[in-house]
Parts: sequence; structure tokens; C-alpha cells
Amino acid sequence: MGRQIRAQHEEAQRCEQAVASLLTAHSRSFRAAPRVLPAASLMTEPMKSWSPFWIRNPDDWVCRTRSRDRRRQRLDLVRHLFQAYPVPRFLENLWLDDGGGLAHPDAEGFTGWYVAAATGLSVYRECSSGVLSRRETHIFLAAPDGFSPSRNIWWARARAQGALLGTAGNIARSKLARGDPRDGFWTAAMRFFLRCPEVRLTEMEDLLDYLGAVHQERGEFPMRGRTLESVRRASEDWHRLQIKAKEHGAAAWPGSPIADWQMQTGSAERGNLATWRVTQIRTGKDLVSEGHAQHHCVAAYKSRCLSGASSIWSMTRESGAWASAGPKRALTIEADGSGRLVQARGYANREPTPDEARILAAWMWDRGIRKGW
Repeated sequence: MGRQIRAQHEEAQRCEQAVASLLTAHSRSFRAAPRVLPAASLMTEPMKSWSPFWIRNPDDWVCRTRSRDRRRQRLDLVRHLFQAYPVPRFLENLWLDDGGGLAHPDAEGFTGWYVAAATGLSVYRECSSGVLSRRETHIFLAAPDGFSPSRNIWWARARAQGALLGTAGNIARSKLARGDPRDGFWTAAMRFFLRCPEVRLTEMEDLLDYLGAVHQERGEFPMRGRTLESVRRASEDWHRLQIKAKEHGAAAWPGSPIADWQMQTGSAERGNLATWRVTQIRTGKDLVSEGHAQHHCVAAYKSRCLSGASSIWSMTRESGAWASAGPKRALTIEADGSGRLVQARGYANREPTPDEARILAAWMWDRGIRKGW
């Protein structure tokens, strides 16, 4: 009985040794050098397009990463081709793609910045002079890796203005970083928030929604002299309008069969050319926007518009002095279902000016609209 147990024990040991040898051999084969793709298969069209700036031959490349990841191997090849000096990681990330060309949203605009930094050229002279100052460019090249290059543009601009890291990070994370840094409006908006470091990112996003909408509608919206409280109040009013417009937005109606109308007055030679337009409002959203812009209660006329009892029209004027800001609202006009004029009011329910009254009369004559009072 003792010999049988000893034999079983020796057989078990032999099996364990065989399994251990098999696992060791497999482990050695797994730890073997990873398969490195040839440089030609890792090369992308953007890399080839920058070939005049290569400082090394791709045929001399020896992969220094042990990763099997194609993107990491490509990045190692990029460093071999271009890099003579250290480059921020957020610029190196521009070359990381999934094999079909550069997929990074900033790749097209900032690849040249990487090449300039890597090869020792002046990033300011070659790339950033129209966007950043020399000091801002220096700060940009030391920006954190967690942001994209376009966001680090704003991070660098904020830091150059003396912003603390937390405030600069909020600027870079916010919707402001989507704005064109060459646009003076967004620069002024950034300076406004730098004067108000107590604003949290969530509130900054809400305020930027409002500021962006006003900038898009008016073209210009000077930030000088505005306080945080005044912008907060205006933003709250605007957000309430958006909620109201959303509630009314699904409402639409065919409206009056009378066509929209336009007329020009003055002349370009005299410098007083103006284009007047009278456009019918046919949706609840546009009705709310008209009432908000003109500071009156026309939004309450939705039910009359839906029933066909009234049609609402917006008179606008566009002149050379206002060309950059687009058309300016002049009058809100109501006509009844039989085509008679009921009322015409301007901002805050004011009466029409003499110029507006003449245009109103021309529109009524041309469209066959009678006075209703």
C-alpha cells in the first residue's frame, strides 16, 4: 500500500512539472518582442505631406515601444521623423488615429504647430502669431495634457492674463473655448469671466449660452461696463424665453395668404440706402422671440393666429450703419382675418416713427390692406 501511494505521488509530481514547463514555454513566447509594423504601413498622408520637415529617414526607424498598439507605434515613428526637441503630449496626440488618417478634431489646424515645435522652428513666427502673443505661445507650449490644442489656446490666454489654474481650467473647459480666439467678442467675454473668478463652470456655461445667442443675433455685444449681476439677470430672462419658446415652438399655422414684402429707400450714393421688410410670423417660437425683442405681449396672440382671427407681421430695417448687425426690428403689426390693419407698435408698445409710418402705409397700399380703426 505504501509503494502504491508513493507511485501515485511521483506521477502527480511529473504531471505538475510537465504543466509548469508548458506554461513557462508559453510565457516566454508571449514575452517575445511584439510584432512591429513596417514604417510604410504606419505612414499616413498627413505624415507624408510634411516630409520636407523630416529630420530622419523612415527606413532608419527602430521602434522603441514594446506595445502592439498600432497608434503607439505610429507615434514612435512620428517622433523619429520629426522630433529634435520635446513636444507637449497634447500636440503629439494629434497623430494618434485608428488607421484611416488623422481623426483628431484639431489635427488639420495644429499639426503644423507640432512640426514647428518638434523641429526647433519658432511656433510664434510660423504658426501662432495671428492668434497668440509671444508670451501666450510660450504658455501654450506648457499647457496641460488633458485639454485639446484648441482649448489650450484659451487656457494660455487666460493664464497670460493672470488667471489662477482653476479659473483658466474653467475657461478651457467651457463653451467659450469653441469661439474664435481672433473674435474680439469672445476675448472680451473671457476677460469678463476673469474679473469674476467666483463664477462656477456650470453657471459660466449658462451665461455663455446667453452671450453666444446675443452675439449671433446682434453681431456685436460690448462687454465693457457690464456687471456680473446685470449679465445674470439678462441670462435668466433669456433662458425663461427659451423655455417659453419651447412650449410654443410646436405651434405653427398657415397664416394669411398675403405674401411677404420688401422695399428700399434712399440710395447707396447718398449713403442712406435702407431695406425694409415686412415678414409674416407663422410659428409660436418666432412669436415669442418677437415679443421678447420688442418688449411687448404679442406672444399672447398665439391662439388668435391659430384660429385665423389675426396675422402677425414683423417689420425690419437694414441699413449701411447696421449691416454688420443684420436687420433691426422696427414694428410688430397685427391684421385681422379680413385683411384689415388692427395695430402697429414698436419697442415697448411705442407708436410708429414718421419713417416707419410711411413704410407701413406703402406696405398697406401695395398689399391691399385697409385700416381697421
